[in-house]
Amino acid sequence: MDSSSSKDPDGAREIQGSGWRQCSVFRLPENLKAYLPIYLMLKPDEWLVVCTQSCSVCSENFKDEGLLEVIVATPLTRFNKSHESAKGRTTHTFHLPIAGLVGVEALECHMGRRAFIPRQRLRGWRPSSASVPEKASEDAFKGWLAHYYMRISLPDELVRRLREDGGIRETVLAALAKTNNGKPVSKGVSSFHIYYDPNEDIGPHDFYEIDLVIVCDDVETQEILNRELADLTGLTSAEKPLSVQGVIIQSLKIEPADNVTLSDLQGLSRFNEWDDLSTMAERLQLMRAAV
Repeated sequence: MDSSSSKDPDGAREIQGSGWRQCSVFRLPENLKAYLPIYLMLKPDEWLVVCTQSCSVCSENFKDEGLLEVIVATPLTRFNKSHESAKGRTTHTFHLPIAGLVGVEALECHMGRRAFIPRQRLRGWRPSSASVPEKASEDAFKGWLAHYYMRISLPDELVRRLREDGGIRETVLAALAKTNNGKPVSKGVSSFHIYYDPNEDIGPHDFYEIDLVIVCDDVETQEILNRELADLTGLTSAEKPLSVQGVIIQSLKIEPADNVTLSDLQGLSRFNEWDDLSTMAERLQLMRAAV
């Protein structure tokens, strides 16, 4: 299909006829692995689950709806429908019951491990025959996605500065990648919140000002992040705020959830590592260039 075309009915019918829809389970072919960010680091036993709504998965419009969002899922040999993650009540994970995978009763979907791939690439191959046995579980999965991540669109220039070598994002991700008792520190983080000003692209000699709040599940995670991010958290006692790659950190608070109130988060937006990738339009433009 010509990349300038907006509709491809044949492609949409082929994708639909192959069984692609929200909650489709699949393994990524070698020719698509380049589209996943390196930090996802898929393990041999991990699967991908389609997050995108079924109507968009099979849309004829490949220009405006060119991307498919997927989430990484690890197999579980037992499924407990009473578990909080099975009810969609935990931030990081959702337990999706599955039928058709040998020795697997459910897939544990990881909110922080999501990616986009070109939807056109679905043509010519099929998802696994595995399926979600109950509609109620699909509805719970959809509700979990809707409730626990809200996308924000940061100004493109702020995104570039955050992602610079030695920038704030690199520093925070390095801290989250540390291990604690064999588990990534990121497992102990509930959410990130940000306030930034101005909410627009600015010139090379101007600065963004941000406030960050990292909400942890426990005091131990708080202590680790305070230690790993000492160069950033130390700014709060400095005479003037720290500037990193043209971004001034006015404040950085790392707190256990029990210490965080609604007033602490007033005026801040919730985001995760996907949300600092700027607008969907920018992602789509980059992905089109790679196709």
